[in-house]
Amino acid sequence: KLTPGVVEENPVISSVQVAGIATSGLSFTGQTGRANSVLIDGVDNNDSSSNRVRPTISQEAVSEFQINRNGYNAEFGRASGGVINIVSKGGANQFHGNLYNYFRNERLDARSPFAGALQQDPPFRRNQPGFTFGGPIIKDRAFFFTAYEGLIRRESCFTSILFDPSILQPTADQQSLIDALIGSGAPSLAAQGRQLQALLTTAPDSPFPLNRNTFNLLASSNGAFPLIQTSSTGSVRLDYGLSEQDFIFLRGSLTNDSQHNIGVGGQFGPSSGFDIGSRDNTIVLGETHVFSGGASNEFRFQFVRNTYNV
Repeated sequence: KLTPGVVEENPVISSVQVAGIATSGLSFTGQTGRANSVLIDGVDNNDSSSNRVRPTISQEAVSEFQINRNGYNAEFGRASGGVINIVSKGGANQFHGNLYNYFRNERLDARSPFAGALQQDPPFRRNQPGFTFGGPIIKDRAFFFTAYEGLIRRESCFTSILFDPSILQPTADQQSLIDALIGSGAPSLAAQGRQLQALLTTAPDSPFPLNRNTFNLLASSNGAFPLIQTSSTGSVRLDYGLSEQDFIFLRGSLTNDSQHNIGVGGQFGPSSGFDIGSRDNTIVLGETHVFSGGASNEFRFQFVRNTYNV
């Protein structure tokens, strides 16, 4: 747990939310994830139309974070849940960086329990590459820090529409009636029983075209289907000390996200899938002035341009 009184958002709630509207995924004192507010470098990082969380920076670009559950200071607001305050990393007098890649592959994972009927494992490949690099521009005065993180998913989603073949057969009560008609000894009733059996059985060799078409539609919607996502997040931060009392920073962030076949899986066939494309641009300017006596003033300006297509 992150902090007392904070738990993961209930999956029952998150599963009925509009697809693609991401939240913090955290529940503060029973509130939903959309009741929270996320700040980065002191500026709002929420979508004003849906209160979803806009794309954040790479985890490797986070210097520190703060969790506020209640009793917020005057600088915080607009949240009935919690406030998550994130501070991005800045450069220093020495050059530092890292390079990484997290990956998964179906050849290294256990076989999916939903792929038992398939001859080979369906694709499941996930890569999360990234890097950070920062250092001085002017020693003791100007610094830079840049970070990138990607997410490349070439996975499979499974539909289980035909995993239970009983849905294609008459129910128990219907089958009892059919058996009674066929076993009645009367040719006309037996013929009606056989016809009723064929009418209530959805099969590829059914004498009824509608049943054959229904079976073919269900069969084509059953099995493994591709789930594709390509996402990239990058940020650059510049820090400059004007004097002993004045410091400014400029941060630019860009996120591109493309998802294909969202909403497919379980009892939802590929015809219910849809694509999501989003692009988020952020520019943040900040200035801090320290007055005599220890008092200070902070100024923040943010420009955001976000496009979201479904």
